[in-house]
Amino acid sequence: MPSMPLDKIKEYSEILSKYAEIYSNETRTAILLIIANSEHGVTWKEIEEKYLKIYNVPANPNTIAFNLKRLIDRGIVKKFGDTYILEDKNAAIRC
Repeated sequence: MPSMPLDKIKEYSEILSKYAEIYSNETRTAILLIIANSEHGVTWKEIEEKYLKIYNVPANPNTIAFNLKRLIDRGIVKKFGDTYILEDKNAAIRC
């Protein structure tokens, strides 16, 4: 088994923990993928509409706000005006 330099273990564990926390919530992951699958970003309304099409139930606005804040705070999503865009291109796979 190859060995990892000790100074890299902390760096890699922080990165992996960040993504594990993001992907640990299905709604947050769905919102992230909705944003990632848009070339020019999405508005709040578009997130709501796409979420409804995916799950056949409306998303709670508080849930959207909470999860968007988590994505923004982690530097994965950025808001420009009323549009949310993917800031961290490594965070999601464009489908």
